[in-house]
Amino acid sequence: MLGADLAFFEKATGPARNTFGDTKTYDFAGCEISTGVAGGTVESLSISLSPKCTFDLNPFLPNFAGKIPKLVGMTFGQFDKLTQAQGTFYADCLSECGNAYDPVVYEHWSSSRADGFLEVMLGATQTGDAVLDAADSWQSAMEKAEGADWVQERKFNCAPKHDQVAHEAFRNVAIDQITIGHQLRLPSCA
Repeated sequence: MLGADLAFFEKATGPARNTFGDTKTYDFAGCEISTGVAGGTVESLSISLSPKCTFDLNPFLPNFAGKIPKLVGMTFGQFDKLTQAQGTFYADCLSECGNAYDPVVYEHWSSSRADGFLEVMLGATQTGDAVLDAADSWQSAMEKAEGADWVQERKFNCAPKHDQVAHEAFRNVAIDQITIGHQLRLPSCA
């Protein structure tokens, strides 16, 4: 459905439950799916993963076909092994996040021309010990090198100087969401 006309997409899913700017959210087969829409065309698809709500990423990346593990339970490290850890890490927040929502840590990766420059953004919600410990390790390393204000202002989203630390810290953390598409919206600096 990537690249499909929104009207065609909605024939399969039904109308959007919510619309926020160029993002539309759908309930489809008991799963929440979000789309990024530009000019009436579906440019990205996002899903919160569960055993019921998943898909096979292999058809979207033909040069990796059969090599990408099941998304439910896949770790950042498994994805990094396939992509030579070429992704860039981002986060909604790592320090003084508040409690309005659970922030997410992301890894964004862009495929080659051979795979249509498809972008993949893996996410892990900062709940549970594994992801919180990994986020703390990444945060501590950045604060030591750059200072607490640099982290609080999310400068790491605009100057990814500490990705190697993030790759190591999140290696064994399972993803719980994924977005695929083109021109994905990335977290920004404060």
